[in-house]
Amino acid sequence: MFNKLLILSADCINEFASEVPQSVLFSIDSALAHRIRELAVYVKENDLYVAEFFFYDCHWSETSEEDIKELMAQAAYLDSDSTGQEKMLRDVMPSCRTETTSIRVMKESFHLTTVPRHCGDDMMINTPRIQLAELESNATALITKQYS
Repeated sequence: MFNKLLILSADCINEFASEVPQSVLFSIDSALAHRIRELAVYVKENDLYVAEFFFYDCHWSETSEEDIKELMAQAAYLDSDSTGQEKMLRDVMPSCRTETTSIRVMKESFHLTTVPRHCGDDMMINTPRIQLAELESNATALITKQYS
């Protein structure tokens, strides 16, 4: 069974925002990977820009990219299996309350978007786009840059 762990940086569209999520952690199983790929085909075939669906199984956090990289470089993390790695990441990434997350799927990529709890669309949080090719492996990935 396919199971990929993704850790993504996150940016708020409001540059003056504080105490908002800076990262998100989630797993992609075979069914979710298939759904994303199928939706990308639909977007392409129908000449759409984006299609999106709600996604409830992710972990938004204020933990910075630097802190996540520091954990991922530790020997205990490197020696752990994917379940142990996910537990370590969840321990170092305290949860932030957000509204419902959406996965936005484009022709060749996808990304996550959410709004912090009790905020409006002017506080939208977005992750970098994830290329569909990233779904080909089950290796844990930290994605921090926007693909061009």
